[in-house]
Amino acid sequence: MVTAPRRRPLHRKRAHRTDHPILIRHAIDRGVALGDETTMWHVTLVGLGVVLITWALTVATTIFTSLTGERLLYDLRIRSYTHLMRLPMRYF
Repeated sequence: MVTAPRRRPLHRKRAHRTDHPILIRHAIDRGVALGDETTMWHVTLVGLGVVLITWALTVATTIFTSLTGERLLYDLRIRSYTHLMRLPMRYF
C-alpha cells in the first residue's frame, strides 16, 4: 500500500515559534561567552517583550476579525428583514 507523504499542517505559523535566532545568538555571544549577566537579562526582557507584543497583536486581530464578521452578519440580517417587509402579503 502506497501512501502520500505527510505534510505539515497549514495552521502552524512562524509567529508561534519559540526560537528567536538573533536574540539567542546575542545571548550566547555576549552573555554566555563573556559571562555578562546584564546582557542575559536584557535579552530575556527583549524576548519577553516580543512575545507580549505578538500576543497583543494576535488578540487585537482576533477581536477586529470577530467584530467585522458580526457587523457583516448584522447588515445582512437588516437587509434581509427589510426585503421581507417590502414583499406583498400574497407572496407568503
